[in-house]
Amino acid sequence: EGIERIAGLEPDYFVVVAFGQILSRQMLDIPKIYPINIHASLLPKYRGAAPIQAAVLNMDEQTGVTTMVMAEKMDAGDILLMETTAVDPEDTASTLHDRLSQMGADLIIKTIHGIEQKKITPVPQDHSKASYVSMLKKSDGRINWNGSARSVCAHINAMTPWPGAFTELCGKRLKIFKSVVSSAPMPTFALPGSVVSCSDKGLFVAAGDGIVQVLELMGSSGKRLDVAAFLCGNKIDLPACFK
Repeated sequence: EGIERIAGLEPDYFVVVAFGQILSRQMLDIPKIYPINIHASLLPKYRGAAPIQAAVLNMDEQTGVTTMVMAEKMDAGDILLMETTAVDPEDTASTLHDRLSQMGADLIIKTIHGIEQKKITPVPQDHSKASYVSMLKKSDGRINWNGSARSVCAHINAMTPWPGAFTELCGKRLKIFKSVVSSAPMPTFALPGSVVSCSDKGLFVAAGDGIVQVLELMGSSGKRLDVAAFLCGNKIDLPACFK
């Protein structure tokens, strides 16, 4: 019934955004010109469900959006247009998502205008260079303090706002929303996850090769707080270690 209803509209194009299913060939054949999909990566890199988080997590210098002709395989269609943007070390999945959304809206218009003006020819992807990212799970938010300070901060940024980066202290879960790599010296024999010091300026936590300065977090109150506000109601007695 759905196929018949859409076919009855006799569309020139489909524009499909953030749709988590693979459309059938019968559906893809409905548009007179192209079924177009927009994807938040520079294909063929990061095909799949979480390309924005992957770019932040992997500390990529740039990412972007791609329009393509839809195929029956996931994100494998011929490329129409691409646009790139730099990934800032302070970008979270949320801020990058919002920027790519606006870029994507503009790119869809450019793509359709380019096709109408016969200035765009679809280019097949190099499938040998394809990489894939799966849908995130809540468990992916757990912080591995054994990683480098930079990678820990990238993980926190990639998991914000969902599923949220988390760690545990004395059996209680804490969510961490904002952090930076600190220039504070690494104490001798500090184990990864050890809270080296805490003050209104942050929680200073040892990682595998340096110190992470935690700036915003959430405890049992369910409220996102800066460190000064958090410590008012949640005293941390040292020595302490996140797990």
